[in-house]
Amino acid sequence: MEDRLIASVRQELPTERGVAQYQRLASLLRHRIAKGEYPLGAQLPRMTQLADDLGVAVVSVRQAYELLSREGLIRSQRGVGTHVAALRSEERRVGKECRPRW
Repeated sequence: MEDRLIASVRQELPTERGVAQYQRLASLLRHRIAKGEYPLGAQLPRMTQLADDLGVAVVSVRQAYELLSREGLIRSQRGVGTHVAALRSEERRVGKECRPRW
């Protein structure tokens, strides 16, 4: 299942002027969490693995994960991994209708 998600993330990560790559990646992951593709408690791919799979810099994935962590959507713990922690209230409310913000 993870390979399918990675392939679809790669296709959906467009280049857009004025929007940093980590922000586009965070938006896409936020959308996938809201849709339930990464359910509560699910482990997200390792930063190095996701960066390799997407062909982006590890720092972009790290920044996206840090942004989502500050929002309370994910939690990272050294040696354990990064997991989906919660959905923000508006994402719970709209669920499937939540869209990436680019």
